Amino acid sequence: METLTRGITKPVRSLLVSERKQMFELMMLYYDGITETQFNKDLDEKEAVMVMLDSKTLEIVGFSTFMFLDLEVGDSMIKGFFSGDTVVHANYRKTTTIGVELGKNFLSSVKRFPENRMFWILISKGCRTYRLLPIFFREWYPRYDCHTPEFAKNVMDAFGKVKYPINYDRDTGLITFSGLAETLRPGVADAHEGRLNDPHIRYFVERNPSHMKGDELVCVAEVSVKNFAPAFVRILKQAGVTLNV
Repeated sequence: METLTRGITKPVRSLLVSERKQMFELMMLYYDGITETQFNKDLDEKEAVMVMLDSKTLEIVGFSTFMFLDLEVGDSMIKGFFSGDTVVHANYRKTTTIGVELGKNFLSSVKRFPENRMFWILISKGCRTYRLLPIFFREWYPRYDCHTPEFAKNVMDAFGKVKYPINYDRDTGLITFSGLAETLRPGVADAHEGRLNDPHIRYFVERNPSHMKGDELVCVAEVSVKNFAPAFVRILKQAGVTLNV
């Protein structure tokens, strides 16, 4: 039976000190190399956070931060919907609350910036995170079964130049950090032999062989209803989300 949860999106500036503490403690359960100072610095940079609450206790059991970036790609100026820290307590991973909240924010963002193409930018150090892409989108990159189109590659490079100018490698599409990096705890999202039977996960490991050391693979998908995967559309409709934009 699915644990009852509810989601809400809040401006980062409106978060209570107690909510920040809960979020940091949740991150500490699944990540090494993270400090509260760095966590709050990254959080303050973001525009908003999607929060998942246990319906009974109102405890924060998951969250995902995001911000918007202006990216110059050729002659176009696009909007990047950049997802930052994301974590869901293991007991609540069968819920779709964060996915629904993400869909709502995708749709509202398309309305908010009607003059710009919008791309979701996801940096992934874990195979579980990368595996969300085919659940949410019809087309996303990079992927095992097709070449990354030039425009999508240019979006990745524009993001890397703006957000991680020192750490981004255009040739590999990876963000690497010298010294101590934030890493997933062993066992949280390991690409064990069973998972490697999934071609998406096998591809992710091939593209990001040092992911367990904190390397991040830059991934992009255009945010539009026509690019939403059937499974994502079904999840949103079941939650009563209107897909017209």
